[in-house]
Amino acid sequence: MTTRSDDFQVIEDKTLSSWEVFDADNCSIMHRCSSLDPSTMDEATRTKMQLLTSIKNETGLDSQDYKCSRCNSFIGLIFGGYNVCNFDGCYYCSSCHDNGKFHVIPARLIHNWDSTEYAVCHENMKFLAMIKSEPLFDISKLNPSLYNTVPEMGEAKRLRLQMNQIKKYLSCCDDNDAVVAIERKILSRLYLWEDASVYSLQDLIEVSNGKLIEQLRSVVQLAMQHIKSCKRCWQKGYICELCRSEEVIFPFQLDLAITCPLCNSVYHQQCKKGIACRKCSRKTARALQEFQI
Repeated sequence: MTTRSDDFQVIEDKTLSSWEVFDADNCSIMHRCSSLDPSTMDEATRTKMQLLTSIKNETGLDSQDYKCSRCNSFIGLIFGGYNVCNFDGCYYCSSCHDNGKFHVIPARLIHNWDSTEYAVCHENMKFLAMIKSEPLFDISKLNPSLYNTVPEMGEAKRLRLQMNQIKKYLSCCDDNDAVVAIERKILSRLYLWEDASVYSLQDLIEVSNGKLIEQLRSVVQLAMQHIKSCKRCWQKGYICELCRSEEVIFPFQLDLAITCPLCNSVYHQQCKKGIACRKCSRKTARALQEFQI
C-alpha cells in the first residue's frame, strides 16, 4: 500500500543523538563529548584539534630555538638527539619522542587517503588515542572528492544513506527487540545512522581496511530483512505512481527507487527518468488554480 511522506515527519527519535558543528579555522568537524567542547579547551588542545585536518611539515630546528617542543630542553647540534613528530611537525627530545609510538595521521588519511602509521611524540599519541573514536570529521566539507576517488568511501556513503532512510522505519516500529538487535551491530556508533558524511578516525581506518564496509552491509541487510517481514514497516512502503505496479518499493532501495527531494514521494528510477513528480505537479496545479480564483 502507499503512504504519505508526512507520516515520517512527526517522528521524534529518542535513541539517536544530534551533533553540534565545531568550526576550527574553517575546518568543519563534529564533536559530541564535553572534553571536546571548544568552550572548555585549553589553547594546546585547540591547536591539536586544528591539526587533525591540516598536514604539518617540518620548519627547521631554528624555528623552535633548538628546544624540545614539549619540555624545552635543548636539542640538535651539540645538545642532543631529536625526533620529528609526524602529527604536528615539531621536534622533540628523545625523552618526549623516542620514535617508538606510531599512529595514523588524520589529515593524511583525509586528504591523501594515506592510512600509514607514522612516528608521533608521546603527548600527541595520547591525544590521538583520546579522539580516535569520536565522530569528528565531516568528509563532505573536508574532502568530498574521496567519495569519487576512493571506492570504499563511495560504498560507505551509499550504505549510510540507506541506513539514514532505514532509520525512519525503525524509529516508528513497535518491535523493540528487532530494533535493539539491529542497533547492537554498531554498538556505541549510533551516529552512523545520521549524517552519512560524519566519521571518526577509527571509522575512516576501518573503511580503508574493509571492516566498516562489512559491518554496514550486515546492518543494512538485517534491517531490510526486518522491514520486509514486519507488517507495520512493510505498510509504510510505496507504490510507484507512474507505473502503478503492485511492487512495494522503499526509499532505501537506492539501486531501484528514487525519492523526490521536494515531497519525498518514491518512484522506480526507470519510471521517473525525465518525468516530473506527480505529487509536486498536483500541488503546483492546485496552487495556480487557487491563485486564479
